[in-house]
Amino acid sequence: MGCFEPKNLGSPLEEIIPNSNADVDFTTAKSECEAAVDDLTADVSGIGPKAAERYLLRYEYGFNTKTLAEEYGVTSPAITKQTQSVREKVLHYPALAQIVGRFRAERADLTEPIVDEHPLWEGQIETESAEVDAKVGFHQGDFSVPYSWMFTFTGESQEGDTIRHLLVDYIIDADCGVFLKRSLKGVSHTSWKRTPHFQRERRYTVYPLPNPNLPNEEGTLIDAVEHHVAYDATSAFDEFDWQILEMYAKSNTDVENPSAGLSLPKVLLDRIRQENSIDSVFDYSNEIHVRNNVEHLLRLYPLEQPSQLPLETAKLLWNGSLTQPQSMETTTKALNTALETSRISIVLGQRVP
Repeated sequence: MGCFEPKNLGSPLEEIIPNSNADVDFTTAKSECEAAVDDLTADVSGIGPKAAERYLLRYEYGFNTKTLAEEYGVTSPAITKQTQSVREKVLHYPALAQIVGRFRAERADLTEPIVDEHPLWEGQIETESAEVDAKVGFHQGDFSVPYSWMFTFTGESQEGDTIRHLLVDYIIDADCGVFLKRSLKGVSHTSWKRTPHFQRERRYTVYPLPNPNLPNEEGTLIDAVEHHVAYDATSAFDEFDWQILEMYAKSNTDVENPSAGLSLPKVLLDRIRQENSIDSVFDYSNEIHVRNNVEHLLRLYPLEQPSQLPLETAKLLWNGSLTQPQSMETTTKALNTALETSRISIVLGQRVP
C-alpha cells in the first residue's frame, strides 16, 4: 500500500470530497440484482421475485417510484405497495437485512487493506484558522471486534492555553457494506492534569455502500479516508462553533453524565486515578455496551435511524434488555435513553425520494 496523504487540503469545504457517483443504468442494475433477489425470495418470509427486485432498485440504487412505474408498465401506487411490503419485512427480519447487506458489500467490491505503517500517517494539517497536529492509524478487525477494519484520526490545535481535540473513527463493515464515521470533539487547557472535556454525544455519519461521497478506487476505502480526514479537520477547526464546548470545559471539572467521553480508555484511567471508584469502571463498560449496540443497529440497518426500527427488531439485535415493557411507550423510552449519547445522520447519496 502506498503512503497515506490527506487529500484536497486548502480547498473549499464543499470541494474536498469528490463526488464519485457512477450512474448505473436500469438494465445493468436489474442484472446485478439477480442473485440478491434469489436469496430474498428463498427465505420463508413470502417475498416474491418482482417485489424483491423492485425493492432493491428503489432503496439500494435510488430509482424513484415514477421511473420504476414507467420501466415496468405499472402504476406508481403498485410500485409503492410492493416496495413498502418488502421494506417492512426487511425491517422486521434481520436475516433479510443481512442478505441486503451482503448485496451492498458485493456492489462496493471491498478489499481489506494491507497496512504495515504504525501510525499510518503523522503530520500537521493547516486550515484557514488553525494548525492541527494530526495522526492517522489503522486497526485490522477480527472475530473479537465489531468491524472489518478501521482507520482512526486524532487532531489537536492550540490557541492560547486552550487545546481543541478531534477524534474520528472510520469503521468499515465489509459484511454489511457500510462505512460508519464516528466523531467526538473535546477541549482541554495546558494547565489541566486531567482528560479533555468531551461532547456529550458522539456524532455518527452512516454511509451505505457504494456511496458517491466515498471515493473507492482500490476497494480499501483508504482514498475515501484521505479525503474525509481533510474534510473533517477543516470542518471541525474552521467551521465548528467551539464556544459552548469551551464554556462547559471551563465551568465543569467532571465529564458530563451520560457522556460519550465515558467510553474512552483515557477518560476511564483519569477517573480511576481521581476518584478511585468502581463507578467509573461501570460507566465505561455501560457506555461501551451502548455504543457497540448502537453501531450494530447502524451497520445492519444503515437506511434507518435506530429509534425508527420496529421495537421487536431492536430488542432482538440489542445485546441486553431494553427493560421489560409495561407498555410500548416504556420500551420506546428505554431505546431512546440508550441513544442519548449518539447523534446520527445518514448519507444516502444518489437515492431519490
